[in-house]
Amino acid sequence: MILTANVSALRRVADSGDDLFILRIPLPSGGYAEISLDTVALNAIVEQAGKIDNVKITIEFTDKTKLSKKDRQLVGDELVFEFIIMAVRKDERITDLRGGKMTVTLQLGLATGEDNNERTIFYRDSEGNVKKSELGIYSRRKNGINSVVTFTFLKF
Repeated sequence: MILTANVSALRRVADSGDDLFILRIPLPSGGYAEISLDTVALNAIVEQAGKIDNVKITIEFTDKTKLSKKDRQLVGDELVFEFIIMAVRKDERITDLRGGKMTVTLQLGLATGEDNNERTIFYRDSEGNVKKSELGIYSRRKNGINSVVTFTFLKF
């Protein structure tokens, strides 16, 4: 899923001093991805975008067939997500949040009998390397109907 955000609007939110900027993006598989950016991260994105009008924020499942054999063995049946913040006309990825935090919450279901602690979420970094999300917290709500995993990035 791709969301295009106007840099001027992001700048106004950053200047307002609000602690968090939250985006909720529907996932093609159902459920949602929610991204919250603190003011420091938001300012970092605005500064790196420069005079560009828009940034694209992308959350998508990674096509595992495009991973190396080593990475496919590492992830097995688990999900691999890719998060991209891109300055649109510069065609440059923004990966350094300059001390700010981006928190991502994904609404994902557990398979019948699957334990929260057995779930691992992987992501691809800016160089395309597969990384295990070490900061993930998986929780169930309402008998697993709204299961979510939340993790925080300082750089991705």
